[in-house]
Amino acid sequence: MASVRFTTLQSRPREFLDFTSLTLDEFQQLVRPFEAAFQTRMAAWRMDGPCTCPLRINPTNSSGRLSQEQKGLDERALTTS
Repeated sequence: MASVRFTTLQSRPREFLDFTSLTLDEFQQLVRPFEAAFQTRMAAWRMDGPCTCPLRINPTNSSGRLSQEQKGLDERALTTS
């Protein structure tokens, strides 16, 4: 199946109507509501939303690395389980 772009058909109203069953004005009225609904639905799949995973690492120093104390706690937790 060949792809067709909006920019290709927008200057040919008859072909646009044949392809979409909508006039160019009708199509443009649907674009904003569709985009809003699509973005709302896809928010759960994007990485820009809040993290839903239970793992949280809060480094105490400004370098973004775990402190020696935090590393020790992690190692002890692993060896005792």
